[in-house]
Amino acid sequence: MADEEFIEIQVTIADRRYPVFVTPDELPIVRELEQELIKEFIDLQARYANKLGKQDILAMLLFTYARKLYDMHLESDTEDVLKLVGRIGQHLDKALNK
Repeated sequence: MADEEFIEIQVTIADRRYPVFVTPDELPIVRELEQELIKEFIDLQARYANKLGKQDILAMLLFTYARKLYDMHLESDTEDVLKLVGRIGQHLDKALNK
């Protein structure tokens, strides 16, 4: 990745622009994420109209994505443990059947 060229793009969320450096391969993913965040921001803003400011809604989005990432991490750990248990079981079967 050290040899890859980065391009600077502007990502807009909650009417604010943020500079982001991406590789050309990452560009479509970042744009898709931007659209997803905008949609979720608008949904939350409508749900909590006149109750929360933009910064509060952004904090809620951050927490939502952090929770999803945490859940994915837990699922990944569980899958790894199950694979390991499966391999141990195979080794035990081989050892006991000798």
